[in-house]
Amino acid sequence: MKKSATTGSQPKQQRRSLLAKAGAFFAGIWRIAKENLSSEDVFKRMGAIALWTGFIFIIVWLVSFILLRAKVFEGTWLTERIFGISAPKGMHKPGTGPDLKYWPRVLLVSGKIFLHYLILTVMIFLLNHFRVGRTNLGYIFFFIYVAFMAVVVGTNGFPYYAATKLGALITFVRFALWQLIALMLAAVATSRLALFATPGWINGTWAKIRPLNKLGLKGEDFEVLLYAFLILIAASIAEARLVDFYSLYY
Repeated sequence: MKKSATTGSQPKQQRRSLLAKAGAFFAGIWRIAKENLSSEDVFKRMGAIALWTGFIFIIVWLVSFILLRAKVFEGTWLTERIFGISAPKGMHKPGTGPDLKYWPRVLLVSGKIFLHYLILTVMIFLLNHFRVGRTNLGYIFFFIYVAFMAVVVGTNGFPYYAATKLGALITFVRFALWQLIALMLAAVATSRLALFATPGWINGTWAKIRPLNKLGLKGEDFEVLLYAFLILIAASIAEARLVDFYSLYY
């Protein structure tokens, strides 16, 4: 009888051990995401912001996927201007014969898309000059953008074809994921630009935390910033090819 009681208690102990390990694992992830967002090490900041980005995207995507109807934002300013770039009619595909304007058309649209996201990048740069507590405003702007992106993906609101709301994830991975990564790296690389800071959102006054003539960026920050621009160029070309494939002309 003692032997069977001991044997019966082993599965409970194993389950408790697994739960404890899982709790410790997620507690470690939360600690990394919370503490390293403003770390001196740019690569620790990359890990922290990637965790926050994934968490925000998954939660907002699930809510929009379950609660909102498909295409609810189709044709709106959100999808047509922020997440949709069209190509000029003058460069449309020919009805017959070889398409000699394909690469000029793709490169033109790629340039438009790159400039579009460059404006968002500049906004992140500017907002990163301000910090509340330990969080740069550039991060806040980026996280809001991630939430909007998750809503559009969750409702299949992209102008590019996807048969279902779940299928919109494929379109997201094909181009928008890489644009998010580029913006994320740009936010991380320039977070040390913070010029003014305040202790909290409600209480506290703004104070200058670095001299104007010192940017505060290290070599690794410029390296990550270069990666951001290279990824953004590649993502812009990928989206331009989608624009051409689906004939999204204005």
